[in-house]
Amino acid sequence: MATAEYAVGILAAVALALVLLRIITDNSFFSRLLRLVLDILQRVGAMIGS
Repeated sequence: MATAEYAVGILAAVALALVLLRIITDNSFFSRLLRLVLDILQRVGAMIGS
């Protein structure tokens, strides 16, 4: 029984990794993330410059 549980756990981990890989390699995800990081840097820079 434990071996079957390990197999199901491994399959679930692989499926999750594939979903995360698909999300991360999506270009729209990267562009949104880049815009967020640049916005945060701009706000921090404005706070330091004030």
